[in-house]
Amino acid sequence: MSILTVSNTGAPFTFVCVHGFLGSPEDWAPFCSLLGQYGNVALVNLPGHNGESVGPPASISDIAAHILDDLYKSFPDSSFILIGYLN
Repeated sequence: MSILTVSNTGAPFTFVCVHGFLGSPEDWAPFCSLLGQYGNVALVNLPGHNGESVGPPASISDIAAHILDDLYKSFPDSSFILIGYLN
């Protein structure tokens, strides 16, 4: 799984965009420029999607912890706004 940074303007908050079960980070492309006007934008590429390897079995809490760790490293002084969809 990976975090794709679309914009890092140093804003105090970051929009964290998570794709649905059948989706990919590219699904957020139409919204990135608009969201980037108001804050940082990060796209989450979930395991098993869009070329990401699944790796060993992991719990949802392990995956969430890994994502949060990556987000804190990429945006250390930011608050996060989670945006997602289900398909």
